Amino acid sequence: MSNQHDHVQSILEKAIVIDGHSDMLNDVIAKRDQGETAVIATRHLKRLNQGGCDGQIFAIYVEALYKPDMALKRAIRLADSLFLEIEEAKGKIRLCYTADDFVKAKKEGSHAALLGMEGAEPVASDVVWPSKKPPDMSRLHFFYKIGLRHVGFTWQQRNQVADGVGEARANGGLTNFGGELVKEMNRLGMVIDLAHIAEKSYFDVMDIAKDPVIVSHTNCKAVFDFERCISDEQIHVLAENGGVMGVCFYPAIVDENAPSVERVLDHVDHAVNLVGVDHVGWGADFADYIQWSADEVGPDIEEKPKTQGLEDVTKLPNFVNGLLTRGYSDQDITKILGGNYLRVFKKVLK
Repeated sequence: MSNQHDHVQSILEKAIVIDGHSDMLNDVIAKRDQGETAVIATRHLKRLNQGGCDGQIFAIYVEALYKPDMALKRAIRLADSLFLEIEEAKGKIRLCYTADDFVKAKKEGSHAALLGMEGAEPVASDVVWPSKKPPDMSRLHFFYKIGLRHVGFTWQQRNQVADGVGEARANGGLTNFGGELVKEMNRLGMVIDLAHIAEKSYFDVMDIAKDPVIVSHTNCKAVFDFERCISDEQIHVLAENGGVMGVCFYPAIVDENAPSVERVLDHVDHAVNLVGVDHVGWGADFADYIQWSADEVGPDIEEKPKTQGLEDVTKLPNFVNGLLTRGYSDQDITKILGGNYLRVFKKVLK
């Protein structure tokens, strides 16, 4: 057992371990509104380090109650909260713009932070397009200039870009503006994320995207048939695009009855058997530190038990241990932990 434990720790120490999706900024802003400062440094870094997590995509997630009218204002506050946290952490957190920045952060012992966005409402144009004028990308350009390098097009809902999985019955595809957003993000060098997006919109993006995309926190529909999981066809297309799916630990999309580390590994196995290890990562979507309302996550999800063995980031070694037990090599595990995301970042981020 000790040898296995040492092996797990060795892999985590050598790998660059990247969580493809974190809602931590929503916890940060709630605590800052209560008067706290350095929330990540004081409440989260010790736990992240204990689990071996080197960096995260910190999502600007605008809660449903702020949409649509207050989405831009809320997004700016969430972004600013990360910048304040970085200043207050005094070198313990590094804002990343490229794959090389993740490597530098690991060497420095800093936690790597890529600023992302879950739901494109804050960067979407209010103007119906096409028209005689070109689409308004000013909000995207503004956020890019302050450090945004990732955009997830939808959460559950419909927006000006595409339909989320909560609107799947509408069979809605990518809007005209959404198509132009794909092209502009490719031009700028930004990571497109298709978590939470409706299937038709998913394939519409894939028809246009020239660079690899990610699906930062999802699972395999063939293992557990849930709306946020993606089909084998979607996984195949993602692999052809050169992209990466982040297997998710959030209990509601792991298993209906008994979410566990073993069921998470079933999702990994299925994806790897389907398209190979080069297209699998992880996006935990940990919610142990956030008090979401039913309006944000759905009334049934709050009743789900936590994923046994992966309740929070300190349990990440259990994921690595499970991968070893199922026969994955150190090289393969290093790819799943963050190497595959780094490959996409090297290709996309400029």
